Amino acid sequence: MPIAAQAREISPLIRVQLWVPTEEDPSRNDVAKEGEELYMSAVRNLKEIAPFMLEGMLYGWNVTYTPSDSIRQVSEFYECIPITTVSPNDPAIQWTESEITDTTTSCWLEYMRSDSQIQMKKWWNSINIVRIKGKGSASTTLGPEGIKQAVTDAVKSAIRAYLQKTEKNKPREMTGSLLLADESPRIYIDHGQYMADLDFFLYVDRIEQYLYY
Repeated sequence: MPIAAQAREISPLIRVQLWVPTEEDPSRNDVAKEGEELYMSAVRNLKEIAPFMLEGMLYGWNVTYTPSDSIRQVSEFYECIPITTVSPNDPAIQWTESEITDTTTSCWLEYMRSDSQIQMKKWWNSINIVRIKGKGSASTTLGPEGIKQAVTDAVKSAIRAYLQKTEKNKPREMTGSLLLADESPRIYIDHGQYMADLDFFLYVDRIEQYLYY
């Protein structure tokens, strides 16, 4: 009998609302090009964020994480890289229903999955998946890069919380993959920081333990 996740039909359409501040942080050097409308800088930032978010929704990220351990004098190590990249010029990327205010510029991003991308989603639905949650942050002075950093920081936070819950002792290293679970990612600004409060599907490839204490 198929499990519930397998039984759910997968929609080929991804539809997610993305937003950025309409006006860049004044400390940035590339705030706006001379003679252009202020919102055009926001449009460029939306187009920069879109491939990154789609990578997390379509394919996920490969992660390697080593918790810090003062007793063993081990520093924290964290790496998060896309399993497959998405081109900003991907013809499947479509923009609809834009809205510009004094504070934010938002737009709905629509992406029609290919057959192979649907198969990838089916793979995520069919394996032994753990759902985890993480919260990350990064300075708004970083512009669109700050949103990306907040998301990857949320990935690390989710992995750390998962290991603290499941492992009696700090592991030497964990490797695995994560897929962004929610097509309505919660990203907002709080006290000059981009905040990303996100859910992920986690596939654990390997957890390596220390051989001695």
